[in-house]
Amino acid sequence: MNYTLLLTALILLGNTPLQGKEKKIKEKVSEVVKSKEGLQLLHNTFSAGCFNKTWSYLDKTELTDEEKEDMIATSYASLWHWKQRDDCKAENLSVAYWQLGRVHCVAADLSTAKSFGDKCLKVSLKGKLSPFYIGYAYELLLNAAVLNKDKNEATKYLKLANEQLELIKDKNNKKYLSDDINKLKKSLN
Repeated sequence: MNYTLLLTALILLGNTPLQGKEKKIKEKVSEVVKSKEGLQLLHNTFSAGCFNKTWSYLDKTELTDEEKEDMIATSYASLWHWKQRDDCKAENLSVAYWQLGRVHCVAADLSTAKSFGDKCLKVSLKGKLSPFYIGYAYELLLNAAVLNKDKNEATKYLKLANEQLELIKDKNNKKYLSDDINKLKKSLN
């Protein structure tokens, strides 16, 4: 039995009886959350699930205020669950900080976006991550600067992002970053 799915269903259903099996389900869920393996399974599920839910908001062209609030909440939840995982690495934190920064760009909270850009860059440099991650840290800082209409900062981060772009070997990763940089570059002109 997949207890993670069971727990998720139970959380979503609240205290709704599940055809007389509520007590047994609660006992099983209690067993899962008391074990280290069970907690890790939950963190694995929720870190990815919240990350993907955040992307579903980022993929939309327009968001209501409530959707923006939910997008921010799911992105923070994803980061928190990643930080609880035994297998969390600098790459995971870099991506989580980048996503939080992007979310705050979308929500027009530019000082927080820049703060997460700085965190993304710091963890990427400290972890000696590949140019792809460092380039995306600069892309996030570029995004915040463009939205803040700070041409000097934007020009600086555009140059730094492009320097990292040139170092990326993987063609797909290079294209992703190039496309995102070029979208922002158009906003500068």
